[in-house]
Amino acid sequence: MTNTAYHQKLSSDDKKPICSLCKEESLYYCTMNDEYYCINHVLGHDENE
Repeated sequence: MTNTAYHQKLSSDDKKPICSLCKEESLYYCTMNDEYYCINHVLGHDENE
């Protein structure tokens, strides 16, 4: 079984777009669905997780 990381933590130099589920600043990018998420929504947003 392989452990694939779908979420990439944004660095301090990266642009921080708004979270796809709320209005907070994003800290993570999800490579699986090409969207950004804040710390509160980064896990559990996709049924495949």
